[in-house]
Amino acid sequence: MLNQRGIALIEIIVAMFITLVGFLGMMTVQIMSVSGTTVARNETAAMNLAQALVEKLARTSYSNAAFNTGLHSAAAGDSDVTGGLVRANPIFSNNSTASTGVPNVQFTRTWTVTDQTVNTQILKKVVVEVRWGEGTMGQKTRTLTFWKSQFY
Repeated sequence: MLNQRGIALIEIIVAMFITLVGFLGMMTVQIMSVSGTTVARNETAAMNLAQALVEKLARTSYSNAAFNTGLHSAAAGDSDVTGGLVRANPIFSNNSTASTGVPNVQFTRTWTVTDQTVNTQILKKVVVEVRWGEGTMGQKTRTLTFWKSQFY
């Protein structure tokens, strides 16, 4: 038998291939992690926008036009309560991260009001929806519902 010393070329190639497979696996996990973080950030921003609108509507008078039965939205760029009217910005275009912290995502906010009677008391059921596009995952929607009474 010959005394073998050193490493053969084939052994080096096999070791490099195994290392490459390991690095590719780690890169895949990293890409999935970044994608998951982006989805979570968008969902958090959507829920924050929905919650902000719910809070504004809750502070608004029961007799306000914002509580007329039907679907509501308002002009883009107007997201505050002024003059007793709730103006929910239907589109937040985030080329900057100023309003939601999410770059390059458009969020659409709307709310639907329906009359509900509970034990002779008329309530307004308000369903707030926030929609946005999630790239290849398509359109996403988050919904919050609350009831408005004329007594609070």
